Order: sequence, then C-alpha cells, then structure tokens
Amino acid sequence: MSTPSTIVYGLYQGLLLPHRLGGLSRGLEWWVEGPFLKTRKPLHRTILSAGRFLNGDLGHPENTFGAAVGSHSLAELIEHLLSEHRLVAVIEDGTVQSPEGVVGRETYSLSRMGMAKLTGFARWEQEIHSLADIQQALDFGAKAFLIDPQPRGEDEEWNPVVPIDAEDMHHPPVLPELLRQAVQWLIGNSNGVNDTHRYVPQALWDVTPLCAGVLVFHADRDSDCLAVYSEEALDWQDKMDALPAIQDGDFWISCQVPTMSLRWKRALYEACDNWDGDCPEALRALVPVQQIDEPSEDLTEQDSADESEEKSSETTDTQSSSSSEEDSE
Repeated sequence: MSTPSTIVYGLYQGLLLPHRLGGLSRGLEWWVEGPFLKTRKPLHRTILSAGRFLNGDLGHPENTFGAAVGSHSLAELIEHLLSEHRLVAVIEDGTVQSPEGVVGRETYSLSRMGMAKLTGFARWEQEIHSLADIQQALDFGAKAFLIDPQPRGEDEEWNPVVPIDAEDMHHPPVLPELLRQAVQWLIGNSNGVNDTHRYVPQALWDVTPLCAGVLVFHADRDSDCLAVYSEEALDWQDKMDALPAIQDGDFWISCQVPTMSLRWKRALYEACDNWDGDCPEALRALVPVQQIDEPSEDLTEQDSADESEEKSSETTDTQSSSSSEEDSE
C-alpha cells in the first residue's frame, strides 16, 4: 500500500546578477569559476522544482525534492512548459554511441577524473519535435536545451577541431558557430563524471543574446530541477495552472528564493497566508496554524488567588522588617 503524499511545485522567477552569482543548492552544486563580470545586465532566472511530502508531514524523513518527484517526468515538464518554442538539445561530453537524427556530431578524446585516459566522447545537437526526442536527449546526457535559437547562416562553415566521421559530414550543425562556442563554454568545463561543478555562469551572458533562453539542470536535494536563463522574463504561471498534475490535485506556489535552496516551511506558511481564499486543507496540514490555549476560568481564579497571597506575604514581610528596625533602635 502506497503512502499518501502531497506534491507541491515551487516556481521561482527572479534575477541572476553578474556580480553576485550564487543561489545553488548548498553542498550539492557549485558554479565553475570564470572571469568577473560587473557591467553586464542581470539575466532573468526561472526555476521549477517540487517537494513530495509523505503523510502530510513536512519533516518526514522520506520526503523527496526535485522537479520530477511528482507524477511528471523532466521530459514531460519541459514539453509542457516550452511546447510553443523551438528547442535544440545540446550534448557535450556524451558517449561516442549517438542516436540517429543528431547533427553537428564531433568525436574527441579527453582524460577525466574517474575515467580511463583519453576516453572517447562526442558532442552533438538534436532538434526537438516530440516528447520522445526530449527523453532521448536526456537519456544521452543533454545538459542544456536552447530555446528559439537564432538560425545558422547559410554561409557559415563547419570547422571541427578534430576530423569528423564520414557519415557525420552530411549532417552539419543547426546552431550558429558563435552560439555553439558559447554553449560549449557553458557546459563543457566539468572535470569528471557527475562533477558538482556543472556550468560556467559567465557564459550565460554570451548564450542568451543568441536565443530566447537556455534551459539547464541544477541539483536539488534528491534530483535535478529545471532552470531557464534569459534576457526577457518567462511567465510560467498560466502554464503551471494548466499542468495536468495541478488539475488533478497537486499544488504550486510562488517562491521568493531559488527553489532548490528553499526553506519549504517558511515558503508554505507564506503561501497559505497569502492564498486567494481559504488555503487548501492538504497544504494547511503541512504548516498548521499554531493554536494558543486561553486560560480557563478556574485557572484565572487560582492565578488571582495566588497573586493576592503573594501581595499579602509581601505586606507581612515589609511590616516585619519595619518592626525589626524599630526594635534595633
């Protein structure tokens, strides 16, 4: 028998400041260090994650956190939120075995921690046309999805760093070279398998002018969450209202801090206090209102009697002290 649970999605819509990078899950992910940027404009930052709370208990030891802890997979969430956009998945440091239909495929060898010396890797791009395409890209290790990227110029030449396989020559990239270089800087600097340093944040300011946004994956406590960086704000509120899981009884709340670093208790209290109408019982059960018991009449009468007795005792002590002082004189 499954344990009843409450699913709450948390949506953060804020800014990433060039001089104040941060907002990642403490102890689980770090930015790759890059050059200091101070004069660039802030980027819009949209982050979606979720919490799965068992038995309506905010402190249950088996609660889990991450965008896919609910009934929707990462691929389903991406498809729902970005269905109106053109998407291109980008794989960097993927396996040499690549699926059919990919373009701009280049193979190379690198030495990485935890892997054999000069292990073979591949980078490639994939146009997204369906949910299956999204899932395939994720299965092969896609680290980023570009949203409405600029088209590649017809006169742009493809100049791979290393010679490419003959079968790949007839499938050139679909992304412009400047964007490909910026994305490679963004996602191609991890030091090993499952490295907690995933992205170079400064590269975001090179990527976002060439597309409507870039979707990446940040670590939450148990699995990844979704994050989009863009020059223009993305409004996902209507998309969240229309999410099938929300229609079926799950919840979503707006967050004031990046969701993967969220203090869920505080966020849920604020959400319930500011709810339009009565807060749903399932949410209120996670953060119940603290009741302050009023003293009973019997207790009030007893307190009054105790106070009278204390005052009488103080008066007696004062009189005794005065008598002692007169006797001593």
